This record gives sequence, structure tokens and C-alpha cells, in this order.
Amino acid sequence: MADYKDVKYNVDYGDTTGGGGGLTLISTSHIANGASGHSGVASSMDFTSGLDSTYDVYKFVINGMIPDGGQSLHVQVDTGTNTNYNQTVTTMQRAVSHKGDGTAFADDGHGGPQDNDAANAIIGIGQLGDGTDDNQDRGGLSGYLYLFNPASTVFEKHFISKMTGSGMAGTNPYLEMHENAGYFQQTAAITRIRFLYTSTNIRAGRISMYGVAK
Repeated sequence: MADYKDVKYNVDYGDTTGGGGGLTLISTSHIANGASGHSGVASSMDFTSGLDSTYDVYKFVINGMIPDGGQSLHVQVDTGTNTNYNQTVTTMQRAVSHKGDGTAFADDGHGGPQDNDAANAIIGIGQLGDGTDDNQDRGGLSGYLYLFNPASTVFEKHFISKMTGSGMAGTNPYLEMHENAGYFQQTAAITRIRFLYTSTNIRAGRISMYGVAK
């Protein structure tokens, strides 16, 4: 009979067959830092295809997002061929942050649920810099977001996300972890998703969309 020593390495995390839970890369949106000097080069990063009934769960891996000014990263969705990205959302959030010197800056803060018919769901750190290029370049935001069953025409669409990043509170650098969950108030199939900073451009970042094997 096989024991632990025989099977301890027998795990295929890339398995995309039924029940494997593996990830299949669908598409990637990438903005290279400095592509247009130190000014923001895109107002948003959009995925307008690939969200369908092929997978029940989609994972978005977010890496090195830098705004052209300190702002929160948000997500929006839309249906069909609509491009207004105005589907309303209910969310809740939790954040924990610490100063660079190791003292608590804000411990176990949380907010929500929030339901004000807004189309933006915050998923990222609030302030990623104090307005100077140096702080923003060092303060990239990274993490992931799961979107569940976007092709359903019966249920509203849930998501969860977890992000981490660094920033400045005045002259004090800090690290923050941000967890969010919620649902888009739409029973029609979601076919588009947008990541954006609400009042500034994206300077740099990479977002990859994966399908999670059924």
C-alpha cells in the first residue's frame, strides 16, 4: 500500500481536467511602467471577452498596479455588449495596516456592507503614494479577485478579493492588506469586467484572467 513518501509529490496543480481545480490562462492586460514617461497611460484595464459559461469561477491575478496619483483600485462589470459598466454592487471590506517602523497604523479596520447603488466595488489600497513619483513607484498593489458563476441567468454574481500594497501616510510608509467580498446586483450574465482607479489613470500593472477547472 502506498504511504506518504510515495505520494507526497504526486500533486498536479496545473491539472485542467474535471475536478482538478487547475487554472487556464485566458488573457492578460499589461501596462509597462514608464511606457509614457511617468504619466498614466490608461484609464482602465478591461476584459471584454472570455467571461462565459466555459468556467464557473474566474480568477484575476493582479500584479504591480501603480496609479498616476494615490487612489483606490476599483472593479466594475457589465452585461452583453453594454459598455457603461454601471451594474450596482453590494460590498463589505476589511483592512489591516502597519507603519514601516512596526507600530500599528490601523488594526483590523472594516467597513460595510455598503449598498448605495454604486457601480464601483473597491478592492485595493486607498492611498498608494503621497503624490510623488518615488512613493508611487515603490508602492505597487498586488493580489487576486475571484468572480463566481458570471454566466448565470438566475443568480446574482458574487466575488471575493484580497490585495496587499504599500503607501505613505504623510511621511510615514505603511503596508496594508485589504480583503473584500460582495455581489453585483444582476441576474443577467456578466460578460465584461473593468479594473480602474476612479479619478486617475493607471501608470503600470499586469492583470491576468484565468478560468478555474470545474
